[in-house]
Amino acid sequence: TDGTPEAEISGETEQTVNYGKNCSEVSVSVPVGFYFAGWLLNGNLASSENPFEAKNITENRKYTAKFAEIPPGDFVIVFVADPFKGTIQGDGIQIIPAGGSTTKVSASGNSANHFVKWMKNGQDFSNDNPLVINGVNENMTLDAMFEINSYTVKFETDGTEGAKLEGEVEQNVIHGSDCTAVTAVAPEKGYFVKWTQGGKDLSIANPYTAKKITDKKTFVANYAVPPEGKSVVIFFADPAKGAIEGEVLQIVSSGESTTEVKAIAKEGYNLRRWLKNGKEFSTENPLLVPDVKDNMTFEAEFSKNIYTLTYAAGENGSLKGAPLQRVAHGGTGTAVTAVPDNGYDFIEWSDGIKDNPRTDANVKSDITVTANFAQKQGWSNVRILKIMAHSSRLSKSIFMKDLYSFNIKACVPENFSWNEISKQDVNILFGDEFEFRGTVI
Repeated sequence: TDGTPEAEISGETEQTVNYGKNCSEVSVSVPVGFYFAGWLLNGNLASSENPFEAKNITENRKYTAKFAEIPPGDFVIVFVADPFKGTIQGDGIQIIPAGGSTTKVSASGNSANHFVKWMKNGQDFSNDNPLVINGVNENMTLDAMFEINSYTVKFETDGTEGAKLEGEVEQNVIHGSDCTAVTAVAPEKGYFVKWTQGGKDLSIANPYTAKKITDKKTFVANYAVPPEGKSVVIFFADPAKGAIEGEVLQIVSSGESTTEVKAIAKEGYNLRRWLKNGKEFSTENPLLVPDVKDNMTFEAEFSKNIYTLTYAAGENGSLKGAPLQRVAHGGTGTAVTAVPDNGYDFIEWSDGIKDNPRTDANVKSDITVTANFAQKQGWSNVRILKIMAHSSRLSKSIFMKDLYSFNIKACVPENFSWNEISKQDVNILFGDEFEFRGTVI
């Protein structure tokens, strides 16, 4: 609750819910002299339902039951909008004297929804937007109702004689949904070139399925009809990933070559290969096609750049996390922590970043960095332990503050077998230096 005295919630107030599932129902008891305004989510009134069931959970959420005290002779008017569909502009909770009027309140849908009407206690109340309520004589809650947007999507030919389309050429599609497929049929001796929208290249897919529609659109099927003895050669690139430099539609005499074209990748992409009618053709760039005898379409296929993230620890420290990572352009690596040795502090990474742990986001190039460490102020670096293992000398540096002592057992590897057993219990004082011999098991 919002802390209103004697207000109580019945039901499970903290719930763990699987992604996309609903919470179990909760309800509130309303103290005398108060009006239940609704459930707050991120500071906005999200629902007036009581009991209330939070639905389609896709993130951590905190709902707060909000109450409004009712002054004698006044009424409480509440305006609520589902925050996942729209918002309220104006004062969402208003205290109005009997017979008075509210201030103006508007409801606006988000990008996927539009306002339809106001409802009061589950019944239609008004279509006005903005809304002003006159002659107030009771407490009331007005819920803004929204509907998901739908859009008209049209498919047309470019007017080439004899060209046609197969499929539903005018479709009504709700926000975020896909169209049904439409096929461009070329006229006799003609050739389908591409789909465009607003004069811009879109796709060479045929049939074509327009996806994730978020506004009204018109798609145009473009064709070419070559003269007798000539062929149409098309060069295409997904405009979201790159472009073609050169003549993208070429009419070529039988047996002749095309002019040269070049695929230009956008930031974050590289040319992987050229596809001919959907099958691998060449990795050359620029590309020139010799001995043309048929209509053909060449598509530049791009891949996202992959970058290497390399992390290293400088002297007197180590790393926790993956020191070598591969991340696609714009992606995010995993966290790496610089861990200083005893007596040292992490200072910064070699590129000046001080974050620790460090997670590189929106990666657009290779990254190679080293964690830098520095000795703690007032500490001395004293080599106090030298361990002999077979014929190899292993050294371990221990860092002690002045007048600090410790037991040597804490400073040797777990797999070290002492030859001088008694030495395990020696307490080392600052400034001392000893040599012990043993064997690594």
